[in-house]
Amino acid sequence: MVRTHSRRPASVVRDGDCDPYLPPKMINTPFRAGTAAIVVALFGVGLVLMSRGQLMFAGLSFLGASILIYLRESRL
Repeated sequence: MVRTHSRRPASVVRDGDCDPYLPPKMINTPFRAGTAAIVVALFGVGLVLMSRGQLMFAGLSFLGASILIYLRESRL
């Protein structure tokens, strides 16, 4: 039998390690929730604009939501 994952105590895990047994660090939870609400609002605005035929502004709204999602997941 081959073990693919080693279980180490949390005190041994360093910052750069990626241990699948530990939850990711979530900081600024209210700020992250606020950015998620803004993303949902941007998608809603984009859908309304798209249904009205204003495709350029709808595309910009979707682009803004996508950039905000990227920033939220990578930097915040």
